[in-house]
Amino acid sequence: MTMMMIPTINPTFRPASRWLMKLGGSLFDHPRLGAGLRRWIAHWQAMHLDSQLLLLPGGGALADVIRAWDRCHRLGEVASHWLAIGTLRITAEFLATLLPGVPILGPNSTTTDAASSRPPIAIVDVAAWLHADEAHPDHLPHSWAVTSDAIAVRLARLLAVDHLLLAKSCPVSEANSWETHAEQGIVDPTFPTQLPHFSGTVSALNFRAWLDADAATEEQPASAIASHQ
Repeated sequence: MTMMMIPTINPTFRPASRWLMKLGGSLFDHPRLGAGLRRWIAHWQAMHLDSQLLLLPGGGALADVIRAWDRCHRLGEVASHWLAIGTLRITAEFLATLLPGVPILGPNSTTTDAASSRPPIAIVDVAAWLHADEAHPDHLPHSWAVTSDAIAVRLARLLAVDHLLLAKSCPVSEANSWETHAEQGIVDPTFPTQLPHFSGTVSALNFRAWLDADAATEEQPASAIASHQ
């Protein structure tokens, strides 16, 4: 398998707006994910000219394997944390396979093409960013209380994101607080504690329902987003 080039995301480059869309790993078993995501992105681009969309994949079933190994072998939370983070390299490659031509971007440039740091659509190399973030004293804790939800908030801050969108497999009621959503298991327990450090907006989308509707009608608008400020 040919390794992909991993150019850099430049946080100082300012498009009209920068979005980070966290795609929950529970969506990876949807047969319409590739086609539906491409259609959703096309809708998004039509509504957000001159903006940038960064995609952050969750771990999904791969992270569940690490959880099972931890229960079986008592790996410990620190070791399990980094093994689970390692699975995000695979899910990033998976997304890149579904979205031909969309680059995977990390904190260290391997290309001299300056334009590569500002593609309109890109996939975040989460593992590379988190390893680089370890140099900061306020990095995320190494525990199972941290999943791609909390990671998304942390990277949204590091990447100077304006809007964070959580694409989930379930409804996320805007009538409830993020603390309530954490208690319900919709987001991880660390997610609400990271929000005060992020100055942008946070929204949620039941993307599984969107994909189902897209498959049935091919007409689902990309504006079906429930907002949490």
